[in-house]
Amino acid sequence: MKRTACVNAVWLAMGIGIVDPFPAEAGSAVDKAAETCWRSVSADCVSRLTLQAATAFNARSDWELEIRAGAFAAGAAALALAGNDGDARANFDLAVAAARTVKSRYARARALRNVASVQAEAGDVDSARTTARSIGDVHGRIDALVSVASASAINGDLGAALESFRIAVAAARSNGTGERRARSLNRVALAQAKVGYTASARATARSIGDIQVRIDALAGVGSTLAQQGKPADARTFFDLAVEDAPNIIDGYRRAVALGKVAWAQAEAGDEPGARETLDKALQAGGQGMDIYSAGATIVSLADVDPYVLIQIAGAQMKVEDPNGARKTLDRAYQSVIEDSSPSAVKWLFNIASAQNAAGDTEGARRSIDMARQRIKSTGDDDLAQDLVYHIPADQLETLLEIVVARNPGDMEAKSNLVYHVAMRQAQTGETRRSMHNAGMIDRVSRRDAVLREIVTVQAEAGRFAEAAETAAAIRDSNKKIRALAKIALAQTQSGDLAGSRGTLETAELETTGSGAAGITTWTCTDLARAQAAARQDGKAKKTLQAALLKLSVASNLARATWLPAILDVVLTLK
Repeated sequence: MKRTACVNAVWLAMGIGIVDPFPAEAGSAVDKAAETCWRSVSADCVSRLTLQAATAFNARSDWELEIRAGAFAAGAAALALAGNDGDARANFDLAVAAARTVKSRYARARALRNVASVQAEAGDVDSARTTARSIGDVHGRIDALVSVASASAINGDLGAALESFRIAVAAARSNGTGERRARSLNRVALAQAKVGYTASARATARSIGDIQVRIDALAGVGSTLAQQGKPADARTFFDLAVEDAPNIIDGYRRAVALGKVAWAQAEAGDEPGARETLDKALQAGGQGMDIYSAGATIVSLADVDPYVLIQIAGAQMKVEDPNGARKTLDRAYQSVIEDSSPSAVKWLFNIASAQNAAGDTEGARRSIDMARQRIKSTGDDDLAQDLVYHIPADQLETLLEIVVARNPGDMEAKSNLVYHVAMRQAQTGETRRSMHNAGMIDRVSRRDAVLREIVTVQAEAGRFAEAAETAAAIRDSNKKIRALAKIALAQTQSGDLAGSRGTLETAELETTGSGAAGITTWTCTDLARAQAAARQDGKAKKTLQAALLKLSVASNLARATWLPAILDVVLTLK
């Protein structure tokens, strides 16, 4: 983007001073200049308006301070892109200052991390590192440094990315001792693998002192590489993990570590490797015991949940050992029934799902019966709702049946649970069941929310005709338009430009039919993003102009909230 004379403001707030983009001495020209800027879909004007909004509203809560920091950062990034480095740096300083005033430690770390990431994306890596290093919370500091490194990697700046990762590794190594330090290094190794820095990920993972965490890190990096379509590199990391396992003296812990690696190998499609590793896991119980007789001991370890045995059973299924899987799951069941905590109910559903997959219908029935008894005895609706997001999708209908049977007269509790079940089913790809349950939701806003979630899943899977049919059933115009924009974006990404433009025509008709006043800024921005992706810059500009005009009469808080998103789309236009 070329630098223009319009990018000329230094926004210095919080007692430092402010330069007004529309000087008061201009008299009656002030309102006209402001109105012109609100109607101009240019990066210069939108960045100026974004920074003005960040300066003008009185942020009180942590949430508002995060919005202010984000708005300053977005405006500063646009200035940097236009070549105005001095003003960009000044506004990044304001973003950092706003983030530092957030009271919550976690929220403050998040705000600073986000600013640092934007600084790195804008090419100001030194300032980004300074921002990241200023975070007091060590975990937050490491996450911020990883974000900075990843942004540089995406920008193609190899040297900057490697140096930021080096600093992140140093910070991780200073994070206390033992497991805390190991977990931090694990996070860095996974981040390095995700951006393709395989050698760095290997060095970081192998430097982890805690043997079990080191094996977890190596297996995790292997899984990441497999997902990226790099099976040879993935096998190298899996082999390193298996090679390290004999260094775990305790046989039970060695079995757990190898079981995790076998699962990762099976998930990555390396079935021969998974079978070999699984055999080693089954022999690692110690004192001549195999994994089945050692199962209860493994689960009793403080840092191991029943998911370990469930994972091992899954690996056994992938290498066609259903009998072994059934025995492993029986051990998992035996350990859970002795646990009276609410979390045990979650494991019972997970075990039942795995038992069904292993062909053990009787065992699955036994697990569900135990879960039914636990739910009935607690009478806790919050527990049921929490379970929706922690059990396998194939058990959601069973959960719904159990809860409804417990208290069939409580229609409000049933309606609430149906909504959450339908949402989870949509998120996990069970769109037909989700659609069925959505039809039983009385509240239109909730039903529309589920349908929009289904549209997202269908569109991402390339099932565009189904997605369009689902979107047509959405009652709320704003939700429908955003759903159609989601479909159009997915069509564009798949190369179906004609289909994308056809979907956008339907969305545009909806905006006309519902009346412009009822269409929100959020909806306009989503629609414009899809139009820009479909190479309809003229239409995108008109849509963004409508969004800007809505914000011109909104509060400065609303402006600071939505202008960064609009600016992000504007920067993609030609």
